[in-house]
Amino acid sequence: MCCMCVVGGRKMMYKCLVELDSPVLRFKKSGDILYVISGKELIKANGNTGEILQRAAIFEKDNRTRDFVIDGDTIYCRDFCRLY
Repeated sequence: MCCMCVVGGRKMMYKCLVELDSPVLRFKKSGDILYVISGKELIKANGNTGEILQRAAIFEKDNRTRDFVIDGDTIYCRDFCRLY
C-alpha cells in the first residue's frame, strides 16, 4: 500500500489521501484533480476526497524514470526515451 502525505501550513500532517498498490513515482495537481504515476498506471483522483476517478495501465513495463506534463486537456507522459 502506498499513501501520500499532505503538507498544510507550517506543520506536516500525515493523511492517507489515496491508497495504491505500487509506489508513487510522480504526482501533479491541477485544480482539484490529482494525477499520479504509480507502477504502470496513470491515475486521476479527486484531490479533496481521494476518490479515484480514473485509472489506466498505459506503460508496458515498470520503470522509475517516468514524468508527465499537463497542458490544458492533454497529458504528455515520458518513459525514459518514449513519449506517450
